[in-house]
Amino acid sequence: MSKSGKRSKNSTSSPTPKAQQVDEKINTDSLEVYQLYYRSPRREVDAHVALFIALARNGRILKGNIFDVQGPDPKGRQRMSYKHVVVRSKTPENSSSFMHMNKLGHIREQDIPQFEAVCRSVTPPNMPSTYRAERPDCADWIDNVLFRLSRARLVSFLPDAEIPSNEVPMEVADGVDS
Repeated sequence: MSKSGKRSKNSTSSPTPKAQQVDEKINTDSLEVYQLYYRSPRREVDAHVALFIALARNGRILKGNIFDVQGPDPKGRQRMSYKHVVVRSKTPENSSSFMHMNKLGHIREQDIPQFEAVCRSVTPPNMPSTYRAERPDCADWIDNVLFRLSRARLVSFLPDAEIPSNEVPMEVADGVDS
């Protein structure tokens, strides 16, 4: 461009407007919500499931937060316990038990504390001493979290995301408060 602001005959491209540069940055960094599937350590169960909020840049996951329930409860109670893990150096795919993940939608960064509050608000299921198909497990906990997240409108779910239409009742172990 010349000093007058007009394009010279030798110029092959025009400068990118500032607004377009900002839009490109917004489109390259996003917080995506996934449902993770891991091989279960228990043979009777097909998979262990968890939720993952990932910071992705240009479609590549860099780091994130995993939300799930695992057992046994650290206080020795016969139920699973809520767990939140911040993943900084490796992604879920680096786990030897990782199977696959499904993208569920997007979340705004400022909504992550409310996301975690929803996760904490869902009672973890009892620890299965023997596997029974009708007994609530980590997948039921995930379903209840997804149901509550959809009601709170914290996640912009993709149209094909499978969101439960109601909550699964969770058993509470004898003598244990929820």
